[in-house]
Amino acid sequence: MNKTTHYFFLSAIALLFTFQRTIAEKNPNAITNKNVTLLTPLDAPNYKHAYQGEQSPMKVMMSNYGSVGRAAWTPTTGQVSPAETLGCEYPNGSGMEHIYGGGLWVGGIIDTSVAGGQPGIKVVTTGYEGNGAVRELYPGTSPGDKLWIVRDTIKPPDWDSYWGSAIPFKKISDEDFYCRYRDFNTGVNVNNHIPLNIEVIQKSFSWRSDYAGAIVPIDLRVINQGTRVIQQAYIGYFIDTDVGPYYQTTGRGYSANYYSQNFSGYVSNLHLAYAHNPVTRGSTPFGCVLVHSDSLPEALHYTYQWLDFTTNNIPDDNDQQRYDNLMARGTIAQNQSPEITQLSDTRFIFSFGPFTINPSDTLNVVIALVSGEDLTQLKENASRAVEIYRLGYKLPYIPPSPKPIKPKLTYDIGFKKIILRWDNTAESAWDDSNHIAEADSVPTFPGDTTFRHPPGSGRKGGYVFEGYRIYRSLDPSPNPPVESFTLLRQVDVKDDEFEFNTGLEYSYEDSELVRGNSYWYAVTSFAIPNEFSQVVGAETTFVRTTPLESSIRENWTRVVLPFSSATKQDEVIVVPNPYRVDADYTYENGGWEGKTIDWSEDKRLIRFIHVPEKCTIRIFTLAGDLVETLNHDVSNDAIKRGEVEWNLLSRSNRAIASGIYVFTVESDQFKTQVGKFVIIR
Repeated sequence: MNKTTHYFFLSAIALLFTFQRTIAEKNPNAITNKNVTLLTPLDAPNYKHAYQGEQSPMKVMMSNYGSVGRAAWTPTTGQVSPAETLGCEYPNGSGMEHIYGGGLWVGGIIDTSVAGGQPGIKVVTTGYEGNGAVRELYPGTSPGDKLWIVRDTIKPPDWDSYWGSAIPFKKISDEDFYCRYRDFNTGVNVNNHIPLNIEVIQKSFSWRSDYAGAIVPIDLRVINQGTRVIQQAYIGYFIDTDVGPYYQTTGRGYSANYYSQNFSGYVSNLHLAYAHNPVTRGSTPFGCVLVHSDSLPEALHYTYQWLDFTTNNIPDDNDQQRYDNLMARGTIAQNQSPEITQLSDTRFIFSFGPFTINPSDTLNVVIALVSGEDLTQLKENASRAVEIYRLGYKLPYIPPSPKPIKPKLTYDIGFKKIILRWDNTAESAWDDSNHIAEADSVPTFPGDTTFRHPPGSGRKGGYVFEGYRIYRSLDPSPNPPVESFTLLRQVDVKDDEFEFNTGLEYSYEDSELVRGNSYWYAVTSFAIPNEFSQVVGAETTFVRTTPLESSIRENWTRVVLPFSSATKQDEVIVVPNPYRVDADYTYENGGWEGKTIDWSEDKRLIRFIHVPEKCTIRIFTLAGDLVETLNHDVSNDAIKRGEVEWNLLSRSNRAIASGIYVFTVESDQFKTQVGKFVIIR
């Protein structure tokens, strides 16, 4: 194929399959002008949608007709979800959108002749294809064909009578969703659609933990309920991604064109298709990853294609082109450029196959919807989704943080230093699923008497504790982001095959600190990795997982390094002196008036430092008028030792004017100290 022909071919695909964003998607009162059947809720009486993960870090709108996202709100073209609806929000509560609409695609070659024995035609069934009108998967006509939501360990009523032995009740995650839908005998007449006669049992899971909170696995069991073999079957997932801030400064609603600021890409070794918004600060990426299929990964052909919004013309009945160009093509498109001039209203399709599905046979595939703080975390969560599946949809064991001796980490304060202390309670962590620990039942080094898995214990797994990590944050806010913490030191078990073999310690001294500043500290514990076998062709290889670590938030502690208290006359100092209103005293500039983003006039402060443990400070004008009185007594635990802060407001709560001010410090320890400071406005 020459360059001109290749360009024409790709352009034709883009023109043909860039899916329509109809007027109805922007205006709830408008309907599409496409020549398709407009469906109403009465056409699909059992349709259901609900948020999965409302109490989790990521929530996704799910449905029982093969669709996800905002478009899963209703299968009706003329009825768009309310303005405040988000298709997929991460972090939960942030207003960051990720999915306008998405859904399952199943394609295959099937003999549709009456007598049989014909070569077969290419047929594609879609749960959602981007134009908001044509859906080809619906729940059945039974009243039980609903979206089953399981949030506790109690079996829902009528579970056995509906599911029978197909899905024995066993709650797996913090919130399990179950549903069943198909492309035939649904009571809904879809124009120009040839069914594959498939039924899909869908299970999806979400967790509230930080480890798996941005992962929603979707377990799909595709059953051939027809009488003909589905040859060369491919499974795909199409997603119209709208990544960005779904809000405005006044009320919720569309932020101008955020959905047109997206780019899409593909990570081959993870089988991960994703999209991101590189323009709007705070946007978090979104992806779809293949977790499992009934065929070996190397036996499959993969197709990834991103598409942008350029045309309203898309044929609704051309299954052959969908199958050939977007499902069975077997090529990976070059990643879309993240350059601002190349961004678009992006959507992508990711598919894999081929499979053969005989009548009454079931094909099991698992994909996962994932997000993360950035692209690096997105890829990590894609890997975690695979690990969670291999554990039977169980979260890996995460070791606890070391418990402090007191409610917070114990610490001692010295001259420009803080000494942290913690105990060894985390070292008894045992993980029943860890294969490495279970295999370690013999000494691995001279003098080893502990063993990861003690001989004769009669338990699976073993001790998985490996070491401690000490972190510090200089962020002065009362709830600092985890990203602000930096690693100060790691200590770990000596003489084993993991980490640095430094030997364990239970204290850490942080020195050369600045008096008057606040510091956040956390001590976490981390485990050895786990190990899983993986069959590739005729060989079995062993894959080690990333070692898990407890949360920084589990025992974080704020420590204020105080100034020394005055013990004699004239030791009290005012800082800064002079105080300039046009100067920047925020945290980012070495000051103490909070972070720049949160700063306001009421955050202004001056400090009296090296004050006695108990004293009274009075502030006067040069004319002798009393401006304010400040009392200091360190017997009150809420009082900072060695310093007193003043917000530059008078007793009547008014901002003080520029000028020279006189202060006095009265204490039982010495005679009254008199000093001056200057305010410049």
